[in-house]
Amino acid sequence: METKLTYPDFASEAEEADWLYEHREELDSYFSPMDGTVREMLLRDHDLILPDAYVTVPLSNDDVESAKALAEARGISSAEYIGQVVHEALQAKRAA
Repeated sequence: METKLTYPDFASEAEEADWLYEHREELDSYFSPMDGTVREMLLRDHDLILPDAYVTVPLSNDDVESAKALAEARGISSAEYIGQVVHEALQAKRAA
């Protein structure tokens, strides 16, 4: 594959399904030949990066709004920002 393809954040499953359909020919190169697990193929050459796992965490409306505002100031999605905050907090706890 000549160009790198990033896997964007989606607002809904329908939006993700549309994106996957629109990029099906580009994605075919990741699945042919079938020489490994789907995850290995998607991560091949780090062209298409998928998160390791998704975790659902209940947050107050105030926390969600704060996260959105802070993420917007950094130019990233609120999910990415929350992931960074959790990662930093876990690193700090491990170091303590």
